[in-house]
This record gives sequence, structure tokens and C-alpha cells, in this order.
Amino acid sequence: MVNNAQEVLQNEMREIYVHFDTNEHYISLDNFMQTIKTYDEIVNNFSESLFKTKKGVKLYILPPKPGSFLMTIGILVGTTILTTIFAEEFKGFIKGLTKSKKFPDGYNLGDGGELFGEMLKEFMGKTSEEIDLIEKMLPKNTNIDAAIKAKSDFYSMCSRNKNINGISFDKTNKDALKRRDFISRSLPPKIKPLPDKEEYKELIIVKSVNTDEDLQWDFKDLNTKESFSANIEDEEFNVKLLNGQCPLKQKATPDIILALVEFRKKLENGKERKEAYIVKEIYKFNNKKLKTLPDNFKLNRVKRVTDNGQTKLFDTDAI
Repeated sequence: MVNNAQEVLQNEMREIYVHFDTNEHYISLDNFMQTIKTYDEIVNNFSESLFKTKKGVKLYILPPKPGSFLMTIGILVGTTILTTIFAEEFKGFIKGLTKSKKFPDGYNLGDGGELFGEMLKEFMGKTSEEIDLIEKMLPKNTNIDAAIKAKSDFYSMCSRNKNINGISFDKTNKDALKRRDFISRSLPPKIKPLPDKEEYKELIIVKSVNTDEDLQWDFKDLNTKESFSANIEDEEFNVKLLNGQCPLKQKATPDIILALVEFRKKLENGKERKEAYIVKEIYKFNNKKLKTLPDNFKLNRVKRVTDNGQTKLFDTDAI
């Protein structure tokens, strides 16, 4: 049975293997580096997403062993992971990534390193479809897309190298995968949409649209310095602009708007990316008030003059 978390045994280094079936007894430096990068990214993603720690696992390169080309990687699992790897919320996912019938009751905390190594081995060997099914067992909002992408990059590398005939993840070269098996394991993670987000922002107008066309403006965020393009959906502002009620470039200083901006986001390879921006409402144009700010208005901004001392931020308290 799993012992109490207080009974954590001393860490021991475990060995994991990558066995390349090659025509020669060597691989290129690029292939070697890609393999190390793959394991590093998978370990980091598992540590951060599953176990909420950035320093839970250390990897070491150990002396090579006989074989077509056998890489041996030492893995040292820290106590943070050893004490959480048996948590109830991970049991389904970890069981899906192990062949051992004794998990979880046949393990104790001192076996956490062995279990983590087994997870890596099975993760690398399973098809993309199998990983999709196992991923569904993870707690909500747990994201292993970065690990899936790293694995996909590894198999794409193996496919490009015509000297690699197969691959396995134990020192005996048992159950080796053939070249025809690489493609089913090299599918990158799907792009996943994320909920839209809205923020109130002070924006410098970099490029305007002065015609009645559905074109994008260019803006720069005064606070974050982020530059982006966006459509303006505030029809009241668009009418005032075309009627000359909000004239642009009347002074040497930039034109500034205070606006509600919507971000449309997606999750790509485990990283959040903004794919579209929309200016929903404009409350102030330079010093001209256009609308009353809502009660829930909140602007996270710097308090001083920016843009080389030329641009004064809005006094939103006066709106």
C-alpha cells in the first residue's frame, strides 16, 4: 500500500533509455540534441502541469551502453513529485501510462521515480490516438500539449533521418517501433479555442482607417507596449469619426483612445496565443469624453508619462 507522505524515501536515480536502431553505431549531434530537448520539455510540462513544480525532476546523461545506439538518461525525481504522484486526481492518467498491474496499491512513495520513468517510457511509445484517450483522464484545465508537441517533434526527426530504422525505450530493444510506426506518434496537439477575454486599455492610434470600410486599425498599448491590429465595432465612434467629430492628428502628440478590447484566444502547443483583437467600445478620444465608463471599470496601467514624455495618460477618474 502507498505509505503516508511523511515516509518519503531517499531519492534514487533511475535510468530511462532511447534505443535507436540505426545503420551505423552513431546518430547526428542534431538528433542527439533533439532527443534531450524532447525529454526535457516533456519532464518540465509534466512537472508544472501535473505536479505544480518547476524543479521536480533532474535529467542526466549517462555513459552509452552497447547497442545500435543506446542513449541512457538518468532521472532524479524530487520529493515534491514523490509526495503527489499518487494523488487520487492523477490515478486514471498515470494508470493509462503504465503497464504495471501493481499501480497504485503495490507502490510506495519510494517507487515514485520508477513510476515517473515508466510514465515517460509509455508516453513516448503510445500513438497520438492513445494519448488523446489517456489525456481525458486528467483533471480539468491540466494541459500537457507542450509534452505532446515535444514528442511529435522527436518522431518527425526520426522520420527525416533515413538511417533510423526503428526506436525503442528499453535497453533490450524489446517491442521496437518500426519506421512505419513513427507517423502515428508524430501528430502535434490540436489547437484548442479558449474563452474570449475583455480588458479596458489605453491605446495609441498607430494607423487609422478613415473610410467606411471594415478594415483593421493599428494600435499600441500604452501600458504593456504590445502592438496589434483590430477592427473597431463601436459604430457610434465610427460615425463621429467620419463626420469629423473626432479629428485625427490635430497635434504632434499621438492620438489616444480609452477602449474596451476583446481578445480571441487559442491554445497552441500548450501555449496561449491571441489570434484576434476587437475594439468593442471607445469611451474617450484624446481629451474628449464619448461614453460613461461602467461601474466595473478597472484599468491596470502605469501612472507616469510614457512615450518619450509626450503622452499623458487619461485621467479616468474624471470621466
